[in-house]
Amino acid sequence: EFRGEDYFERQPGMVNDLVNIEGNRVVLKNMIGNRFPVVCGDENVSLYLNGQPVSGSIILTDTTQLTFAIKDKAPESNIEIEITSSKMRAYLKISQKPGVKYRPVLLPPPGLDEDVLISTEEDEEIPATPITEEEVLQKLAEKRITYGLKKEAVKKAVDNPGTSVLVAEGTPPVPSVDGYIDYIFEQKMTEQPVDPSGRVDHYRSHSVVSCKKGEILAVKHPPIPGKPGRNIFNEEVIPPAPADPEWRVGDGVLLIEENAIAHRSGRPMIKDGRLTVLPVYSVDADLDLSVGNIDFHGDVIINGNVQDNFEIKATGMVKVAGNVTQALIEADGQVEVVKNIIGSRVIAGGVSTYYQEVSFYLFRLKELLDQTETALKQVLAEKASQEKGQSERLIIQLLLDSKYQDIVEIANILYQIEDETTQEKTVPELRELLSGLRKKIKPTGLSHIEDMEELSLLSSQTNKAYEIIKRMDFSKAHVQAAYIQSSEVKAGGNIVVTKRGVYNSLLVAGGNVILQGDLGIFRGGVIQAHGDVYAKELGSPGWSKVVVQTEPGRTITAQKVYANVVIKIGDRAYKFDDNDTGIRARLDTSGKLLLH
Repeated sequence: EFRGEDYFERQPGMVNDLVNIEGNRVVLKNMIGNRFPVVCGDENVSLYLNGQPVSGSIILTDTTQLTFAIKDKAPESNIEIEITSSKMRAYLKISQKPGVKYRPVLLPPPGLDEDVLISTEEDEEIPATPITEEEVLQKLAEKRITYGLKKEAVKKAVDNPGTSVLVAEGTPPVPSVDGYIDYIFEQKMTEQPVDPSGRVDHYRSHSVVSCKKGEILAVKHPPIPGKPGRNIFNEEVIPPAPADPEWRVGDGVLLIEENAIAHRSGRPMIKDGRLTVLPVYSVDADLDLSVGNIDFHGDVIINGNVQDNFEIKATGMVKVAGNVTQALIEADGQVEVVKNIIGSRVIAGGVSTYYQEVSFYLFRLKELLDQTETALKQVLAEKASQEKGQSERLIIQLLLDSKYQDIVEIANILYQIEDETTQEKTVPELRELLSGLRKKIKPTGLSHIEDMEELSLLSSQTNKAYEIIKRMDFSKAHVQAAYIQSSEVKAGGNIVVTKRGVYNSLLVAGGNVILQGDLGIFRGGVIQAHGDVYAKELGSPGWSKVVVQTEPGRTITAQKVYANVVIKIGDRAYKFDDNDTGIRARLDTSGKLLLH
């Protein structure tokens, strides 16, 4: 619509020259040239034409019956009661907000189609109605909060609106004390610590604990029941019944009242969750054709050498007084070779070496699954305020394809480790987890995780398997030898070489790798440790290839390192291009690899 020059020459204050406010009526005062003014109201003003509500703008003539109503902001008074999930506490907060009474004001309109805007401005504050103590008590009674009321606290909350105050508190139950079994024989197991400065001359291997027939191995302490409490709803709260562990004993153990007694002399240990006394298998001379391969449920002692192509498999520890050449030794316990290991494969800890490796990846997988769950929640929260179009399964797939690719990589590593391990040696919780993981995450990275609930369940199962494995005792599965050459040696615990050192071998340890003796050298091969690594020399003048790696928080110590040696701590690596001395490699607090 075309408007005359007189319209554009009007100043903002001229709206008062066009109309008058008389009570709740809008009355024409002046025309704009030959045109009637157009009136509108803002969101806080309702217009009525001839008593009927109208929307939009109204042409105001001298006969127009235009009235308006203003919406005031009402005061608010609320009683907020928060009850803890344990039902043991209730918190009270009085929330009060004053209201606002508005008065009309005439303003220039925001658009070109109107001439006058009826708006509002604050006129006066409307005080909120005070909450009384009686009202609060009535509200508490409605919520059935009757026990442990603090009337002084109610008054405090009423007198201090906006402050959260504890107004009811139950009596917690006295917790029960679980029964437990005290394994006395474990007190005999002493361990000589390694000097963190790198001085390992005084290191000594762990002695094998033995017992005599009739010796008390363990004592059971009975549980102590707790006492009931009462919550704020005046309901009795019964403490959980105390755990009463059952005796689990195997061969060589007799139960008498609350004591586990050795029924034969031998080596006490907890095997597959059962207290057992293992007998010892002893060979007086060499392991040769006169004896044959050994597969024994217990400890094995060879008082001579293990000759070429022979095997020893033991559920306990293995000790060889001579050399091991071109042979295989697999023990669930520690392996001690007084002399040399040459061209052989030695595994100490049996399935524990498998669990040591698996536990590392389970811990990392649990972290990543938790992070993925958090990321999924954030994405879903953002989607809730926008259009819905992507399923939770698709979002999870996108997360695995981008930010959390390591989940697929770790899953494939776990699949490979499982395929190389005897199934009956793994705990049921781990088998269940890996079975479910294979269904939900394919080796190609394709995810069949449908929603948040399945993702959370997978994380819970991972944590459960990790916690079970973490409680297993792998620390005693050490390997000790005077010298190692062209061999593969794995231990759930430490690997200790006492004399010359190691040549062209693979050492994998769940604990420390310690090369002591006069030489203490590692010339060619790979060291993988979960603990610290100590050596006098790493590499050789002839540039033999050496890789030494361990976990964050651990140290690689060497008096001399030759060129072509690679050290790795966590995801940090360094290759020596020149010879170096006095190495004590570690990560600082920022994750930087330090060498000295």
